[in-house]
Amino acid sequence: MDGVGDNSDAFPTDPSEWDDSDGDGVGDNSDAFPTDPSEWTDTDGDGVGDVSDSFPEDPSKSERSVLIPALAMVVGLAIIVTIANWALAKGRSDS
Repeated sequence: MDGVGDNSDAFPTDPSEWDDSDGDGVGDNSDAFPTDPSEWTDTDGDGVGDVSDSFPEDPSKSERSVLIPALAMVVGLAIIVTIANWALAKGRSDS
């Protein structure tokens, strides 16, 4: 008995659970992300749910840790292309 009446209990046969705030079918007491219906576990404990984590068993890596360097590379490449285009345009206008 969890002290919550069966009419109000999302899990009337499970005394350790009584609410499912995000409606994902996993009780809030067992849900690592009780307000996110797309996530419920974080196997490696890095704060990124297993569904979103490209490396769910490696706490040193997550989707975020891969995206930040990739984004930096894209921004750097965009800057290089912009400078190269500017230099080419300047070279043409000087001749």
